[in-house]
Formats: sequence, structure tokens, C-alpha cells
Amino acid sequence: MKQYLKLHPVTNHFFLIILIFLFAGCGKKGAPLPPDQKPLPGVTDLSYSIDNNMIILSWSIPTEKGLADPAGFFIYRSRKKIEDQDCKGCPGAFKQIANIPAQNRKHTFEYKDQLKPGYHHIYRVRVYTKNKIHGKNSNIIEFSF
Repeated sequence: MKQYLKLHPVTNHFFLIILIFLFAGCGKKGAPLPPDQKPLPGVTDLSYSIDNNMIILSWSIPTEKGLADPAGFFIYRSRKKIEDQDCKGCPGAFKQIANIPAQNRKHTFEYKDQLKPGYHHIYRVRVYTKNKIHGKNSNIIEFSF
């Protein structure tokens, strides 16, 4: 014959209450999500010029609706030796190299960077707001020097 573990009725209620607290709750389970927002527009007119061993990146504030007041721009660069390029068209690992604040309500911005001869360089820019919401990546500038 099977013997069952007999528990005191108070113990049974205690376990029932614990189970209710463990499995009950309100709302949807998972990480909290921010309210639905349209993605911020990205810079679309990133351009460059080269002066000696310096690149001068220039761009303007995106004019699409949804970007009221940009706080600044992050500049990203990927750089590989020309002879180390295994994959044509692969961007490699981007690193943030600068944070350009959007002050004085300027419409166009510039950033200068030192170029390394014998390297393949890729640049992109990303806008962000004062609430640390990031926009889309800009168009890419890519060249070998």
C-alpha cells in the first residue's frame, strides 16, 4: 500500500499561497518595452574630402519629421589594412571615434580625422537625442588610402 505524506491543513494553505504568488502576477511577462516610436531619421548626406592625410567628413541635420532637437552625432570608423581585406564589401568592426555635440543650432557639421596610408577606411555617422535615442546609421563613406 502506498503511504501519502500527510500535512497539516495550515501547511497545505501555506504552500497554496506560495504557489499563487509564484505563478500569479499582472501584465505581460518579459522585459519592459518603451512606447511605440518611429525610428529616428538618419543622416543621408554624409560626404567627404581629403586634404593631405586628413579626411573631412561633412553632413547636415536630417530634415525628416521625428527629429525635433538632436543632441549630437556619433562618428564611427572601421579601418583595415588593405592587404588584410578578406571580404570585399564587409564593413568590419566599427568603433566610435567621436561625439560631436549639436550646439548653436548649426545645420551642417564637420569632423576631421587623421588617415593612415595603406588602410581601407569606412565611416558612418549616427544622430542621437538628449534622451539617448539613436537614429539610423548614415550612408557609408568607404575608400582606400
